[in-house]
Amino acid sequence: MEREISNVRHLNNYFIKDSPEGDYPASSDVIRETNELYLRHLMTEIRRVGLEPPQLGSSETGGYSSSRRFRSLRSMADRFENSQQRRWVREQAQNVDLDSLNAHTFQELLSGLFEQGGITCERVLVLFYFCADLSIRALQEKISGYFLQIYFWTTCYISGRLAFWIEKQGGWAALLPGSVGYLSFNWSYAGMFIIGILATCFFMRNFKK
Repeated sequence: MEREISNVRHLNNYFIKDSPEGDYPASSDVIRETNELYLRHLMTEIRRVGLEPPQLGSSETGGYSSSRRFRSLRSMADRFENSQQRRWVREQAQNVDLDSLNAHTFQELLSGLFEQGGITCERVLVLFYFCADLSIRALQEKISGYFLQIYFWTTCYISGRLAFWIEKQGGWAALLPGSVGYLSFNWSYAGMFIIGILATCFFMRNFKK
């Protein structure tokens, strides 16, 4: 598996990949909160399957607003957890040939989630779950190098293009309001569309081999 990603640098201890289209990294606050939310989600999912989370740095949030948004994210995740769409995401992650992944295909795979329809809470959550599922696979199969590689690629993506898009939408405060009651979505509708995009990305990646 390749580790190198071009135009990578560090900001606030996170990996940043500058967009080839000329997009510049989002503000440090959006980057920090994006990584905090993902890392807390990843640690929660690792513990859920009974594994000991590796040390990846602090997953403490930066304040009350971040903690409130993580609770909102977990409220969404708890409803998503028992859905058919959640099982499809897990199956897609299980079907990935980890040996075939490289920096380029991984970035393309994640970008496919947002090619049509832009950023939504549902799509961000699916991205978090998919990346966490791949990481958990690496831990379960005792290939720690793959775990670190997948985390590195994920951090590059969410600190770069995803954080930039989130900031354009108004930041996490606009994308994921703190009110749990506000976050009621039709997973059977949105989830089908999201999983369809994932399946298309896998088909295109395999077709080009």
